[in-house]
Amino acid sequence: MAAYAIGSGYVELPYGMNYYPSKLPTPGSEEEQKYLKNVENALHSLPIVRQLSDDKEWIKTIGIFPIPEHDAPHNLTTGVLAGAGRISVKPVTFYNDKTKEFVVVMHVGQDICGHRGLVHGGFLATMLDECLGKTVSICFESGLISGYYDAIEGV
Repeated sequence: MAAYAIGSGYVELPYGMNYYPSKLPTPGSEEEQKYLKNVENALHSLPIVRQLSDDKEWIKTIGIFPIPEHDAPHNLTTGVLAGAGRISVKPVTFYNDKTKEFVVVMHVGQDICGHRGLVHGGFLATMLDECLGKTVSICFESGLISGYYDAIEGV
């Protein structure tokens, strides 16, 4: 009886597990373009995005890494995981050179769930890897890790 009640949604489960995904627009359709534009507008209107965008100490970029268009289909986060219901629009990233902080704000769609309503842990690990890679590339570009290659050449 308890399994029926949980399965039919009569019992409120923790952590958003009573969430049911909505029907997504057909890929390539005009409806999908409207959906993606709405997601992008919502992302860019979030208070944290607006606040950091207005703060001159934060450098704003769109996307984590610049991926050439011809390489995007072969990249995990801009290819396989991109699209409505997944990574719907490019993340907004902010870097503060003074404090060495890096912030990523992104939309994670309904199809990136492990358990219903919960973002998949492997996806979170992938995004953490992408973001850490971006912070390392920023350090290389700014010269913070200039002696790194010299140190490993002697190994």
